[in-house]
Amino acid sequence: MSAWLAAVILELGRTAAAPAAAGRSTADEAKVVLRKSALRLCEAG
Repeated sequence: MSAWLAAVILELGRTAAAPAAAGRSTADEAKVVLRKSALRLCEAG
């Protein structure tokens, strides 16, 4: 895995967690968003 891809996936995690931290979604919803986004990114990369 390239360094840029790892960095982007980490940032996706932070971005997905923000609504959960603010109480607008649950942690489980954030996990789903992160998983879908990371898989989509890996397919594109």
